[in-house]
Amino acid sequence: MGMTDLSTANALADERGFDDWSAQSALDRTRALIRAGDHLRRYKLRAELTADEQTLLDLATLLVARDLLTNDTPLSLRSAPQVVKEAKEGAGFKKSVEYGEAPADPYPDITALLASLCVVPAGSSFAIGKLVR
Repeated sequence: MGMTDLSTANALADERGFDDWSAQSALDRTRALIRAGDHLRRYKLRAELTADEQTLLDLATLLVARDLLTNDTPLSLRSAPQVVKEAKEGAGFKKSVEYGEAPADPYPDITALLASLCVVPAGSSFAIGKLVR
């Protein structure tokens, strides 16, 4: 599992028409890829990936890197705190919004995308039982 290089990221971005990616300097794109790779290290990925799986990892890295460069876009991948309560008043119009806790996973779509590449802990099991006193 290697870090996604700039040429691979550029090719994936070109295929998808990510003009906002290509508008950034090569240095900024490289830095974003490094930061994205740092973030993706939190996933416990298998050491050996097939070519298709590596492409999936490269895509996930590009998506996070792109979001890090352009996170003010409306299509940001980051999960946002949910609105818990929203109130509006009349006349002078006062609007208030109350947000819930920030999500623990800032990129749930990336987590779902990489789920099949993650290591399954050995000895994991699931059991249903009934406790009797």
